[in-house]
Amino acid sequence: MAALYTSVRSALPVILALVGVAVVLLARFTMAPSQTLDWPEEGMLIEPDSAEEMVASLLEAISQSDWETVSSLATIRHGTPSGVHAGQTIGSALESMGKLTRWMVVDSLPGVPGDSKTPTRVRVYCRFSRVGDVALTVEAFPDPEGWRFRNITTSDSWAPGFRAPEWVVGKTTYLELRVWPGHQQDMDYLLASGDSAVDRAVSPLGGIQSLPETVLAPATVFVFRSLRDLEAAIGQDLPEWIVGMTVGDSVLILSSSSMDQEFSSILTHELNHLYLGRYLLAVAEEADGAPGSVPAWLSEGMAGLAANQYIGNLQLVNESSSVLPTLDQLATPFRDNPTPQCYQFAYSVAEYMTQYAGPSALRDMVDLVATGKAWEDALKIVTGLSVDEFTASWHAWLRTGTG
Repeated sequence: MAALYTSVRSALPVILALVGVAVVLLARFTMAPSQTLDWPEEGMLIEPDSAEEMVASLLEAISQSDWETVSSLATIRHGTPSGVHAGQTIGSALESMGKLTRWMVVDSLPGVPGDSKTPTRVRVYCRFSRVGDVALTVEAFPDPEGWRFRNITTSDSWAPGFRAPEWVVGKTTYLELRVWPGHQQDMDYLLASGDSAVDRAVSPLGGIQSLPETVLAPATVFVFRSLRDLEAAIGQDLPEWIVGMTVGDSVLILSSSSMDQEFSSILTHELNHLYLGRYLLAVAEEADGAPGSVPAWLSEGMAGLAANQYIGNLQLVNESSSVLPTLDQLATPFRDNPTPQCYQFAYSVAEYMTQYAGPSALRDMVDLVATGKAWEDALKIVTGLSVDEFTASWHAWLRTGTG
C-alpha cells in the first residue's frame, strides 16, 4: 500500500471542521511508576480548538517514554459517519468521511526514546457502526511542521472497545467469522458447524435453495469473550441473561466453553433473525413496497422453531400461571419485559401454526406482512381464523395437545 503522509495539524482540523462539535477525550495508560502525565479526567469536555493540542501532546509523550501501551478515545457526539472502507489511506479516509463518531489510538509501540527519527507505531481505530469497524495501523513521528502520520495497514477485523485486540478471522460459505483472541475452539467449532447453523436458520423461510442471493450474502458472526466485552462493543448495558443478539448484518454471541448444543441453538436463533430481516426487505423490494410490522411472536417463534428450542406443551403449561397470554400480548417486543415464558409461548405459537396450517405457514405469514399486510389480516389469510379464534384454538392445543 502506498504510504501517505499527512500532518496532524492539518488532519485534525479536517475532522473537527466536519463535525463541528465538542470532543470527549478519555485516556488510560500503562506506564513506568516514575512517569506521570497531566491528562484530562474521564468525561471532561475538550473544545475543538484544544483537541489537536491534546492529541499531539499524547503522541509526543508516547514517543519520549517507555510506556508499553496507551489507549485514548475521542468521542465526537451526535455524529453519523458516511463510512470508510478498508484499503483507504488515512489521508483519503479523513477526506472522505462525512462525520467521525470515534477516533482512538490503541496499543502503541513506542519509538526509541530521544530519537526523533524513529517513528512511534500506533493503531488508529475508527468506529463507524456498532460492529464491523475499521482500524488503521500507522506510524507517527515528529516533524518541524507538526506530527505526521504514515499509513501502514488497514483492517476490518479489530475488536470494538477501548483495548482492541485483533480478532481470530475465519470464513465459511455463508459466514464471516470473528472470534476473540485465545478462543480457537470457538473458531474450530464455527468452521465445522457454521454453515449447518445457517441451513437450520433459513429452513422456516423455505431453505437455502429457495432464497435469493441478497438474503444469503455473507453474514458476520462475532464471538465475544464475555458479556462485558459485548457491552463495550455496542455501547450499552445489557441484561445478565443475554447470550446473543443480532445487530444489522451481524450476529453477536458469547463464547461457550463447551461449544455444546445450547451454543448451536443460540447461533441458529440469532441467524434466523438476521435472515428474516433480509428476507422481509427482499420481498418488500420485489413488491415495490414497504414491509409491515412483524409481531414478536412470529419473529421469535420462527427463530425458536429453527433452533429447536421449544420445551413442549406440558412443561410450558406447568411452568406458567393458569392464565395463558393472547397473541396480542405476545405481539409487542419482549425487550421491555422479557421472561423465558414469553419466548417459549412464541415458540409454541410457531409450532402450533405449522401443525395447523402446514410447514410453510410461517413463511406465508412473513410474505404477507412483507408486502404491507397487517399481521392480523395475514393470520386470517393463512389459517382461516381470526386472532381470537386462533388464540382459543392454540390455548386448547397447549392444554390438551389437540387443537
